[in-house]
Amino acid sequence: MSDQNDQNDQNTLLDDVETLKAHPGLCVGSAAAGCFPSLCAYFNTHGEYALRGWLHLMTPVVASCLLFSVVTVWTWANVNFGHWLKATTFVISVEGAMIFTPVSWIAQLALCILIGINAIATASIWLRKRNPTAPVLVSELPLQTVDPVVHAVKLRQRAVRARAAT
Repeated sequence: MSDQNDQNDQNTLLDDVETLKAHPGLCVGSAAAGCFPSLCAYFNTHGEYALRGWLHLMTPVVASCLLFSVVTVWTWANVNFGHWLKATTFVISVEGAMIFTPVSWIAQLALCILIGINAIATASIWLRKRNPTAPVLVSELPLQTVDPVVHAVKLRQRAVRARAAT
């Protein structure tokens, strides 16, 4: 199979969703785990702590929640947008909008985007750990990926070899 055919076979986020629909139990637990940090960061910055001026006490919690989400969302964005700079600006804009915007509907929209990405990515990683021969999912490419297409092709070839070996 040529490299061009491998690139055309690369999974998309919609393929991830289709694969995960076959495993609803796994998806519920991993989605909850994946979206919790974004929810925690949102409610700590827009909730009662912010109103009472206690936000400084929650800064380490918010920072750790953002770090968890940033790694996952950047990896997803790098693969789906195909460029590290687009991925970086996407993460800064969405995570920043969720935390810093005073307009509640923008913060809530950013929260929904982050919940969706984190839930799907976490579910796909958990599925892959339970079944190493499962299709390679876009959401689980490593953070240090510089060329996501080349890396996805390598992961797909590895999965094909593993299936052929069994």
